[in-house]
Amino acid sequence: MYQEIHPMRANSFDILGASREEWQDPEVVYELKYDGERQVIHILEDRIYMTGRRPSDVTGKLPEKGGHVPQLTNYDIPELYGTIIDGELIHPSGDFDLLRSIMGSGTSERAIGIQNEHGKLKYVAFDILQYKGQDVKNEPFSKRHELLKKAVEEYGKHVGDFIMVAEQYYPSEQDIKEVFHEVVAKGGEGLMRKKLDGIYKICDGSKKSSQVLKLKKILTFDGVVVGYEYGKGKYNKDKIAKLVFGQYKEGELVERGSFDGFTKATIEDMTANIDKYIGRVVEVKANEVLKSGKLRHPKFNRWRDDKAAEQCVWE
Repeated sequence: MYQEIHPMRANSFDILGASREEWQDPEVVYELKYDGERQVIHILEDRIYMTGRRPSDVTGKLPEKGGHVPQLTNYDIPELYGTIIDGELIHPSGDFDLLRSIMGSGTSERAIGIQNEHGKLKYVAFDILQYKGQDVKNEPFSKRHELLKKAVEEYGKHVGDFIMVAEQYYPSEQDIKEVFHEVVAKGGEGLMRKKLDGIYKICDGSKKSSQVLKLKKILTFDGVVVGYEYGKGKYNKDKIAKLVFGQYKEGELVERGSFDGFTKATIEDMTANIDKYIGRVVEVKANEVLKSGKLRHPKFNRWRDDKAAEQCVWE
């Protein structure tokens, strides 16, 4: 039976303020953070399907796109009926733009065609919610991870290396701060920090779990607010949800992209008094610059009223 599961979401780890004891806490384990698209795999008797994390703007439901990746879903795996796995789809090249074009395809046929030409997506598993019909969300992560490894081993007998378990790092074995900086220096996303005794918490809406923390690289960009966008959901379509910012390129102010990340109070004020925001200098934070030039996950960081608009240069 179809289930709509909103996967657990992580809070942020204070990279700059954390003590060495927090970095090296023996009660946690770290995992490599992959540059992919979150998908939950449901293994049933009649099919295998996948659901994402972001609800559709049209239906309000989590999209089901298992048909885009038949190398993972076009199988019957009786030994894993009733198993639900949490993880991410990745492209072997690490090209997020390519991954997005595949999973954003309007049809499975198009998604499969792109993969036949540019390489097939793989799945990195990092948690398990249900194992052979047994709900394990309230089991400690250390036990869930052992069950996950068993499930992935069984799954792999059918799909080969299209599925794998996330790489882990233990504070008792490695200097985690050094590991983090090495991962980022090589172009990686960062790390995930998980409590060994933590349970799996379904995170519907904006709720996040303290059981899991993310350690991510952060890039910042100064720009000038040049426009705005209204929300697309049924609850915020009458509110300004994003601001558009630009940077100077060869002397001309060029639009760079839009960003969100505002408090409810700021959203209300922007909607009522947008004129006072246009032309203001802002610092936007993002994870990376994609090959297309767009910013990955751009968010509001702070206002830069100390900086002149002309100093916001596209680099």
